[in-house]
Amino acid sequence: MDDGTQARETARGSSENAAPRRRLFVALLPDEGVRDELVGVQQMVLPHLDHARATSRGNLHLTLAFLGELDREREKRALQAMRRAAEDARTGVFAVELGPVGCFQKRRGSILWQGLREDGAEGREHEGSRNGTRRLAELRATLGIRLLECGAITEPLPTFVPHMTLARGCRLRKEEREAGMDAFLAQANEQLAARSLRAGRPWTTKMRVGAVSLMWSHHPDGGALTYTELARVSL
Repeated sequence: MDDGTQARETARGSSENAAPRRRLFVALLPDEGVRDELVGVQQMVLPHLDHARATSRGNLHLTLAFLGELDREREKRALQAMRRAAEDARTGVFAVELGPVGCFQKRRGSILWQGLREDGAEGREHEGSRNGTRRLAELRATLGIRLLECGAITEPLPTFVPHMTLARGCRLRKEEREAGMDAFLAQANEQLAARSLRAGRPWTTKMRVGAVSLMWSHHPDGGALTYTELARVSL
């Protein structure tokens, strides 16, 4: 066997033996009631946007940590870190409340999302949601430490802005661009509050947080983007 053939055989063998990798993240998954609320907000805002790619109902989630492409060994470490974080944070089951619609503005199309209401905002906290955002921040901080310690990630997690993405690639329709995105968001939140007032209920929706999930981002059989839950760790 000449050197070239040997090199090709070695490269092929390395490729065949390479550990498979999956694109993973850690998230909170909303219940069906919260999904209903998020889809309702999508239906309210999407008619005002051009070329927006709405998040499918089944893909709605709140990301705690993006892990990237992990092989099976680092995947096991990530799950171990999730279990340790759930034990160490000691948050127990808690609740947070959906807050205003917001946007990460980008040149090639913005990301529209719904965030969480800060603890004690407007002096109205639903039962079970007291200190919810504080407990969520503590859980996420503990998770970041444990992921680093076990080698599942190599850099600290970025600043936490808790949100659930409603749509990507968002641009205002031509007739609304002059007013700008900030004006659109203010109007959307006013409409959200008014809609809830007409329904005779608070405009915030409570989201129960009882577990963290290890998620796989993939395209099954080359189809639509799908987020599949691989494991769930109870709090």
